[in-house]
Amino acid sequence: LISPYLLPSDRKHALLALSSLLFVLLEKLVNILPPLAIRHAVDAISSFSSSSDANSPSLQHSTSLTITLSILTYFLLTSLTSLLSSLQTISQRTVSLRSELLFSTALFSHLQLLGPSYHLERHAGELLRILSRGSDAMSTIIDALCFNLFPTLFEAVVVGTVFWKLLGIPSIAFSTVGAVVCYLAYTLRMTNVRIGQRRKVLEKSEQVGRIETETLVNYETVVMFGRE
Repeated sequence: LISPYLLPSDRKHALLALSSLLFVLLEKLVNILPPLAIRHAVDAISSFSSSSDANSPSLQHSTSLTITLSILTYFLLTSLTSLLSSLQTISQRTVSLRSELLFSTALFSHLQLLGPSYHLERHAGELLRILSRGSDAMSTIIDALCFNLFPTLFEAVVVGTVFWKLLGIPSIAFSTVGAVVCYLAYTLRMTNVRIGQRRKVLEKSEQVGRIETETLVNYETVVMFGRE
């Protein structure tokens, strides 16, 4: 039902969606590099401290150069991460707003095509709340599924690979990926438990909103029946 609104049909928003996903993946990759840059600076300081030729001008120069370049690389990578995050937010929000617009328009058109028997029931408050929550839900689904869940799994795999290949610690790699998988399983379980509770809360809230809105919209009718 909502799949046509999750995948942009026009070329412009399809490119924006792909760009946003690419920015997310690049941000996850670049976000791993700043600690590695600091690692080079720490290794240089450690090697200089343990060296027997610490008074050598060439060693001091090479150490200071390594530290300076590592710190500059760290700040450049941090700035690049912020830039990628900003670009991803702009592209993502454009795609989300487009999906909200299409879904709200389709939902409103569907309501207009319903028969008179439905509209004579005058559930104005309930309809307004459903329209508002439906359009907001599209943005939430896109953000959670495309730009949070999949990039998080990708980042967990990349971090595990770094621990395994670069640092030579496979146990931390497996524990990192395992912790992410356990967290996702726990989140899905608790989400399914909360769905029923949340649905009951929303149903009661819609009933209250319907009564409030229809009371205000049909004020003259309410006053007339109250006098009678």
